[in-house]
Amino acid sequence: MQNNLLAETGSCPSCGAPKEAFHKDGHYERDFICYEAGTPVYHRITIYCVECSSCGHSHALEPSVIVPYSSFSLNFLMSIIYAKLTKQFPTVEKLCDHFCISVSTYYRIYKRFLTDSLLLKQLSELSNILEIWKNAPEKFHALLSRFHADCGRSFLQPCVRLRPNILLKGIPPDISRYIDNGSIKP
Repeated sequence: MQNNLLAETGSCPSCGAPKEAFHKDGHYERDFICYEAGTPVYHRITIYCVECSSCGHSHALEPSVIVPYSSFSLNFLMSIIYAKLTKQFPTVEKLCDHFCISVSTYYRIYKRFLTDSLLLKQLSELSNILEIWKNAPEKFHALLSRFHADCGRSFLQPCVRLRPNILLKGIPPDISRYIDNGSIKP
């Protein structure tokens, strides 16, 4: 897996040096929570790192199913949102019990989804993100790549600073209070 990710890495995100400037820079383990066969599954995975010999920055080689700075997989997060919006559970508490998350974690995920969905809609004029996620995974991942390129972060990534030039039109007042001077407030 490490060699596949290294081969897919185009250039250094910090300085633009070609992938030939990378050399192996160790690895670390992290928790990873997926949603498989209708239940949360906990994994311990190894993340490999490379260092750019041009600028000295170290980069983790994370597969696209990993949301940076989150132990939840993208599919796990989208499954939570899908379950809520399709009313698969009568209450938020029952949804949280099923996914083994706290209510406060659910609301953090949901608010992040609302904000990121509005940004994604501005970028692509799409009507239903959840339908694309469910029925057209290739199109969904292409949209996520564009989101990353335009916003400078991954879809549903927590604890990030927004690029100052990103337009935040249409963010509802209950969400916009979490955004201040280009950063998400706790």
